[in-house]
Amino acid sequence: MADDRDRPRMDANEALANIGYAVRVFGGDYEYDGRLSCIFTKRRGGGVRVVVEDDNGRLFIHKPDNLRTNK
Repeated sequence: MADDRDRPRMDANEALANIGYAVRVFGGDYEYDGRLSCIFTKRRGGGVRVVVEDDNGRLFIHKPDNLRTNK
């Protein structure tokens, strides 16, 4: 069975198409499941960020390429 980290990373367009869906977040030394809540661009620099809600209702901001679909 393939590791979840082997799944394709999301880009901004895929993140936009997956709002409300389950995702898996991979950081440096952590990973968790959550729901993609929103996507936005930073005011300075225009970088795209996504907001993921975890099972406890907490909201976290990530770059889209830290996410994998959890379908």
